[in-house]
Amino acid sequence: CDLTCQHCGAWRGEKRKELTSEELGKLLKQSFFQKIEVVWLSGGEPSLRKDLKELAEVITQALRNLKILGMASNGYAWERILARTEEILKELDPEKQGFFLHLSLDGLGEVHNQIRAREDAFENLNRTIEGFNSLKARYPRHQMELGFNCVIQKANYFQLKEIYQFARKQKASITFNLVEITDQYYDNLEQKEKLELSEEEKRVVKEFLAGILGDFPAGYQSWLKSLIALLENKPRLRKCLSLYSTLVLDSDGTWIPCPLASEWYRVNFLEIEPEKFWKGKIARALRKRIRRKLCPGCGLSCSLGDSLSFEEFFRGGFK
Repeated sequence: CDLTCQHCGAWRGEKRKELTSEELGKLLKQSFFQKIEVVWLSGGEPSLRKDLKELAEVITQALRNLKILGMASNGYAWERILARTEEILKELDPEKQGFFLHLSLDGLGEVHNQIRAREDAFENLNRTIEGFNSLKARYPRHQMELGFNCVIQKANYFQLKEIYQFARKQKASITFNLVEITDQYYDNLEQKEKLELSEEEKRVVKEFLAGILGDFPAGYQSWLKSLIALLENKPRLRKCLSLYSTLVLDSDGTWIPCPLASEWYRVNFLEIEPEKFWKGKIARALRKRIRRKLCPGCGLSCSLGDSLSFEEFFRGGFK
């Protein structure tokens, strides 16, 4: 990653040998992956991959049921991000496949700059937004959506209303997550005092979340209610399907259970048959362990759409 955000230590991690586009193509062509409809390019910062165009080409060619290709970006290096976005668009079939750009928005102005540890972070984020809107105008046949992700923490809890209004002004969706303090993927234990909300700060956040519930359909309301429950030190209200209908591949081709269990058990899908592992004893034991130890207190929205019931999807899902 090209930023050193205070709530995420992914940039500190060991540099792994990344999959080549050829290796990714070989992996995705296996029957195990053929039902995949949504792929997210995440990180770190995915636009740092100089071969992102080739990766997008491999993904679209290998996954015949692909409907959405998304990229989760910090929004900082706006010229590079927009260039990579345009490269990806050229690999998509506008009649069948949409593109979603999810940008990190952790505050307005100096709040965002402080969290992202760059004095021009918010300015550059706005340039990325403006550039994405220009791309939408230049590619009218493509389905393109913009959304934001906000990590609620001590440095921004007081500005959540303004963050939310900013997203609405941009006509973009916004997903709220509670900061997770962990020694796993986000590697931020050293920042605990700067990140952890006090009971009074939790109260402020709860009031904000309760105040926007009515703006959303049932599915996303349920997620906000889960966050409120967690802030009240109660268990999360719904099951996450990250270990069931969604999987996470690290950049080196290893499968990880989820970001909060990234080092519990890694499996190299280049060396082992994915489907055999997915249905095996080890995977079943990991699901059980994570469901028991991590899921009840998790404030991350991974696989939020997958976690909706049929009734919630029917009523509009989340937006």
